Amino acid sequence: QVQKCTSEIRTLGIKCDELNSVSYYVKTAFMKALKKMNKEQKNKHYKEINEMFDELEKMTRKKVKLATQLYDSVDEDISAMDKTTKRLEAGSRRGHNDEELSRFR
Repeated sequence: QVQKCTSEIRTLGIKCDELNSVSYYVKTAFMKALKKMNKEQKNKHYKEINEMFDELEKMTRKKVKLATQLYDSVDEDISAMDKTTKRLEAGSRRGHNDEELSRFR
């Protein structure tokens, strides 16, 4: 699951970067041509820019959700390892042999 989440986060990051670059050029072109555009053209470009930002926001939210899931998954794994370590240490102090301790692994 860790590998899947990191891969998805990486893929979304690349897509966000690409869309952000495209949106930068679209915004720049829009600002340069703004004075020459009629109302209909302005609205069309404004709508395109908003759609790009909506898509960027959607991907960013998905990245945050995946990162949170990844964090929770790793945190659960670490907690489980901590519990196992404590049981093994407690068993070791009580003098259990390796065979008895192996059931905790």
